[in-house]
Amino acid sequence: MKIIQGSFGKKESSGRSISDKVIECLGNLGDDATNPNSEAGFILITDVGGNIHIASDLPAETFNFVIDTAKMNILMSSVTGVE
Repeated sequence: MKIIQGSFGKKESSGRSISDKVIECLGNLGDDATNPNSEAGFILITDVGGNIHIASDLPAETFNFVIDTAKMNILMSSVTGVE
C-alpha cells in the first residue's frame, strides 16, 4: 500500500479548493485509474470545514477491510519509519 500524498499534521491553507486537490491526486494514480477494464473501487474521505465526508463504491465488507488495512499501514509506517 502506498500513500499517494499526505501532509499529516500540517494545516496550512494552500488557497486551492478540495476539488482541485482531489483531481491532482487522481492524476498521480497513473494508467490503472483511467483503464475502464481494471477492477477498481474507491474510498474518498474528505474533511471540509470540520465535517468528515466518506464516499465509496465498495461493498461494506470490502470497504471495512480496506479501511482497516490502510489504518494499520499508516500506524505501522509511523512507528517503524518505513514507507
